[in-house]
Amino acid sequence: MKKVSHIGAYLKRVWIGVFFFTLFCSFAFHMVQGDRGYISYKNLKEQQLKKQAEYASLKATRVHLERRVKHLRPQSLDLDLLDEQARSTLYQMGENEFILSEYP
Repeated sequence: MKKVSHIGAYLKRVWIGVFFFTLFCSFAFHMVQGDRGYISYKNLKEQQLKKQAEYASLKATRVHLERRVKHLRPQSLDLDLLDEQARSTLYQMGENEFILSEYP
């Protein structure tokens, strides 16, 4: 009868160890692979850097376009720029003329 109780105590210790090992492995897996794990964190950081670069590019484009629009307002009308825009938009120019533009 003592052997049975020793076996029962031994199995109880083994199952407790297995349970806590499994619990630890589960936490470790989710810490690395889970929705809020390390790999997800790295992916979010990469996305953040890409979005910041895209934002900076769009902001620079906006500033450039705002500068060009400012020159087309009636208060500060640049006739040369207006003429250039009209000719490039309508694809009309003289025989001996050519247009130099910032955009390819």
